[in-house]
Amino acid sequence: MLHPLVFFDDFFPLAVAWFPNVSWLDLSGNNFTVLPECIQQFRFLRYLYVDDCEHLREIRGIPPCLTDFSAVNCKSLSPRSTSVLLNQQLHQGRNTQFVMPGGRIPRWFEQRSSGASISFWFRGTEFPYKSLCVAILLIHDIPSPLEVSFIVTFNGNQVQQGWRNLIDQLFIFNLERCSYYYESLHLERGWNHAKFSYEAYNDYKEKVPSESIAKEIGMHVWKEESSSIMEDIRFTDPYKMTQLIIMMMMLSIAFPNHKKKPLLLETCIGLWTLLFLTHTLFLG
Repeated sequence: MLHPLVFFDDFFPLAVAWFPNVSWLDLSGNNFTVLPECIQQFRFLRYLYVDDCEHLREIRGIPPCLTDFSAVNCKSLSPRSTSVLLNQQLHQGRNTQFVMPGGRIPRWFEQRSSGASISFWFRGTEFPYKSLCVAILLIHDIPSPLEVSFIVTFNGNQVQQGWRNLIDQLFIFNLERCSYYYESLHLERGWNHAKFSYEAYNDYKEKVPSESIAKEIGMHVWKEESSSIMEDIRFTDPYKMTQLIIMMMMLSIAFPNHKKKPLLLETCIGLWTLLFLTHTLFLG
């Protein structure tokens, strides 16, 4: 019977010397306490797994080409080390997928929603998957690591369910990783409504209610200087905005400004109507 190799902190300087061109490294279940700076010398390393390394405390270096990192059940990892993994520049342009402990979604995710789903609207016949990054935050002390199945719907029609991943408390990934789901889509030329959500499963492949584990979900739009992507992605319904503008125009016609004799009652009704419409269209 073969037993798994057990590595300690002195493993990394030797590994850099022996295997400088390694691209995939699974060190799960080992006893080292630090990912040292010398790990940056793995210039071709893209996949690094340190799941169940319960003594891992510090991360002092990140390989320059790293795209996949998993630290499931690394409960000793310090907040400072977690912040290293959440650096925005680390994820931009790398098509990353990171799983780790964590108490919050990074601040650079400009859009957040409580629960297990987030909605947005995009304009055009192609889904802008290359420009979107998603973060999932689960509640603290989930019973055990879970498998998550991602679901994407367009205009009410589900187009993807699958791609299960083992997840810890915090999961960050770029939607470009699943481009094969989106490249063949035929979408409307105007504004399309998209919804991203997920389902979770335990070790017995039983579905776990999302409301019992979900805390927050976030989305970030990668911006390029030469791109107008922010004009084509919105997190508020553009059709409701159009309706609001029309309603405001109708109110201005129905309740004109009389210089000699202000219509106090009509003005009050108009203002209350405007407030009600604003609340209904944007918060309802």
